Amino acid sequence: MAIILVSTNYGCLVFVVNMHCNNAASTRAQSRK
Repeated sequence: MAIILVSTNYGCLVFVVNMHCNNAASTRAQSRK
């Protein structure tokens, strides 16, 4: 049970980090225009 909870939290963390990286990349691309 604890392992499932940890892996779920890790998956959410990765998802948030990927969203943040994508937002930063798109912001950089827009400012470059």
